[in-house]
Amino acid sequence: MKILKTIAVLAALSMASSAFAEVKVKAFNKLSSDIVELEHSGDETTNTFPGFKNKIKAEILTDHLDAMVEGVFKITDFTNENDYVVAWDGAVSDWYVEARVLDDLLTLGYHDNINPEGTYLPVYDDNVGTGNIGSDGFTLVLRPVEGLRLGFSVPFTDDTSLVTYDVETGTVGVNEDFGGNILVMDGETKEGCPDIWKYPNLRLGAIYNMGIAEFGVAAHDFLDSKQRSIGFYVYSAGLFGQVKGIDFRAGFAHSWGKVALGDKPFYKGKDITGENFWNVSFEISEIIPFSLAVEAAGNTNSDDSAYDFYTGLKLGFGINEQLSLDVIAGAELDLSDENAKKAMLHGKAALDYNVTKLDTVEVAVDYNKCDEKWNMKFPVSWKHKF
Repeated sequence: MKILKTIAVLAALSMASSAFAEVKVKAFNKLSSDIVELEHSGDETTNTFPGFKNKIKAEILTDHLDAMVEGVFKITDFTNENDYVVAWDGAVSDWYVEARVLDDLLTLGYHDNINPEGTYLPVYDDNVGTGNIGSDGFTLVLRPVEGLRLGFSVPFTDDTSLVTYDVETGTVGVNEDFGGNILVMDGETKEGCPDIWKYPNLRLGAIYNMGIAEFGVAAHDFLDSKQRSIGFYVYSAGLFGQVKGIDFRAGFAHSWGKVALGDKPFYKGKDITGENFWNVSFEISEIIPFSLAVEAAGNTNSDDSAYDFYTGLKLGFGINEQLSLDVIAGAELDLSDENAKKAMLHGKAALDYNVTKLDTVEVAVDYNKCDEKWNMKFPVSWKHKF
C-alpha cells in the first residue's frame, strides 16, 4: 500500500510539472540529530545517542493541481547491552494530491488535510484534529460562492479485504484481522460474521472567509452516535480589523466520545482528552520589536485524562539578517484532580544561522521535566532548500 501511495504521488508530481506552464516548486532536505539524550529518573542519569534522521520534502503548486511527498530515513539504536548495533528505517511519512476542476468550483483531494485557521496552535505547531474537514482518505470540496468551502471526506484503509479466499481449498471465509471501514446503516453484526463491523470516520465541514475573519465548522464520525464530534473555529488577522499585528484563533469542540489535543504530547506525557475541548491563541508581531505567541487549550470534563490544561509561550528574536533565536516554554497541568499529578514542563531554545539563502543550521537545547524525572536533548540540524 505504501508503495502504491508513493507511486501515485510521484506520478502526480511529474504530471503537474509537465502539464502546466506556471509551476512553483518548494523542496528541502533536512539532516538532523539530537546528538545526545540525557534521562534522569530516581538516582540514575543515563545518556544515549539517538542517531540521525534525514527528511526530504517536495511540493509542486500549480493553478489547478498541487501535490506533495515527504520521506524520512532514520538511523537509530547504535548499541545495546551486548553488541554494537545499527538499525535503520525509512518511509513515506506524508503526501497529498489536490486537483481543482470546473474553474476551481470542485476540489478532489487525496490524503489532504484541510483545517480552518482557527485550529492552529503556533507554539505547539500543529492543528487541533477536530477541525480537519479533510482526512487521510478522499476529500471533495465545493466552492459555491467566493470565500466558502464545503467539504466531505471518507477515509482510506490499508486492509479492505473482509472476505478471505484459500486458493488450495477454495474456501471462502471472513478475515478475522480486518481493519477496514464498513458502512452498516443498522450497525448490527451480520449472521456468521465476527463482531468487527464499525462505522467509517466520515467527515463534513465548512470554512468561510469573509475578509476580516474566517469561520470553520467540522463534524467527524457523524454516523457513529458514540464517537461523533462537532467543532467550531474562528480566526482573524489584525484582531477583526482593530489592531494590525495581532492574530487571534479560537475553537471549541464537543464529542460524544473523546477528542484530544493532537499527535504530539510532551515527552512521555499523556495527551489531553475529553468530551469538551477548547483552544485559543494570540500571535503578536510588527507592533513589538520581537514576535510573541501565547496559547492555551484544554477540556472541561477530564476525570479520566492525565492532564486537562495546556499552555505555551514562544518568543522570537531577529538578531540580524542571518541569526535568529526562538525561546519556547510550555506546560501540561491537571487542574481538576485534588491529587493532581506533577505538571509536565517543557522548554526549548533554538538558534538559527542562515549560512546562505538556501542553507540554515540550527542548534538547540530541549528540556522536559515531570516530578523528579527529566529529559534533555541537544538537537542540531542542517536544512537545504532547493
